[in-house]
Amino acid sequence: FCPHGDWYFLPWHRAYTVTYEAIVRKLINNPGFAMPYWDWTANPLMPEVFLSPKTPDGKTNWLYVAKRTWPPAMPMPGEVVGPDVLAEALSPTDYEQFGTSRNPDQTDLDPSWVPAGGGTQGVLEGTPHNLVHNNIGGWMPSASSPRDPIFFMHHSNIDRIWAVWNLNNLNTAEALWTGMPF
Repeated sequence: FCPHGDWYFLPWHRAYTVTYEAIVRKLINNPGFAMPYWDWTANPLMPEVFLSPKTPDGKTNWLYVAKRTWPPAMPMPGEVVGPDVLAEALSPTDYEQFGTSRNPDQTDLDPSWVPAGGGTQGVLEGTPHNLVHNNIGGWMPSASSPRDPIFFMHHSNIDRIWAVWNLNNLNTAEALWTGMPF
């Protein structure tokens, strides 16, 4: 039920990531835990913690996922995650241009609109978000991507970029966006 291609993409993923973060806080008994993020613009190589099936002390690395298609020593390309892409993603001042637009047929707050799609993807969703998912392999290019430990670091970065955008811009005030129950 994960929304893509509409204006619920960012808030739904924020809520999903925050919920996961709360679960981790409870499991590790650390109320101060915060989800880390992978800033693929500053560090386009996949984080090392995801690359080896064993930890340095020889234990199973639960963050490792086999069948990655992206070579570990190859940085994500600049046209996917580079500073110019990030600048372009952050440049719109209107939420629907930044965070993907609404489905033009939406007329009510029926929750079935959340996963319906039908909007126009902004640069953030269409380029770094989608292409990191599709290029990295493992579970990431599938509907099971939340099973992949790197999913949450990727989406925490998407959320961080939204927070950066919000430093200078407002989200939409449209009731069809603000009033949608998830």
